[in-house]
Amino acid sequence: MHAVNRTSNRYDGKHIVVVHGYTASPDVNWFPWLAKVLRAQGARVSIPAMPDSFNPDPIKWALALQQSLPAVDTNTILIGHSLGCITALRHLLSLPAHTLAGGVLLVSGFDRTVSTLPELHAFTDAPLDHAEVCRRTQKIISLFSDNDSIVEPKASIELSRHLKAEQQVVSGGGHFLDREGFVQFPEVHAAIARLLEHQTKV
Repeated sequence: MHAVNRTSNRYDGKHIVVVHGYTASPDVNWFPWLAKVLRAQGARVSIPAMPDSFNPDPIKWALALQQSLPAVDTNTILIGHSLGCITALRHLLSLPAHTLAGGVLLVSGFDRTVSTLPELHAFTDAPLDHAEVCRRTQKIISLFSDNDSIVEPKASIELSRHLKAEQQVVSGGGHFLDREGFVQFPEVHAAIARLLEHQTKV
C-alpha cells in the first residue's frame, strides 16, 4: 500500500478531479485507490461518472462536467485518463476566461484521432487551443507509457509538446488499466505532489 503522510497540509483544501475515459467508470482501474490515498491526506476527490462511457458523446460528456464541476480555481487539480484528457481540457476552456487551475495531469492523453479509436473522432475533430490551455493552468504534467496499444505514445508526446508539459514515461505501462495490473498507480500520486509543489513556487 502506498504510504500516506499526514504531516504535510499540502493537500488540505485541494480538490482533485479525475475524469475517466472510454468504457471506464469511477470504480475501475486505479481511480478508487487514488481517491482513498488522497482523501486520507486531506484532499477532496471527485470522479464524475461520465454518461454512457461505452458509447460516449462529447456534448453529453461536456454537460456532465459542467454540472459536476461548474468552477475551477487554483485549488483544483484536473486529471484525465485517455479520453478523459481531452474532455477535461475542453471543460477548462469552456469556463470563464479568468479561470486558473492549480494544475493538470494527463494520463495517456491525446487530442487528435488515433487509429485504434476512430469511433472517438467527434471528441477531437475541433482543434484544441493549446496556448489558451497553458494560460489557464499553473503547470501540466503528461504521463504515458512506451507500449500503449490503445493510444499510441506518439499521440501523447505530441499533445505534451503542444502544451509544453512535463513528460514522464512509465516503461511497460500499457494503457494503465486494471487488467494490466494498474489497480494502484504511485506515479500518478507522485505527479500530483509535483503539481502541488509547483504551486508553492509560483
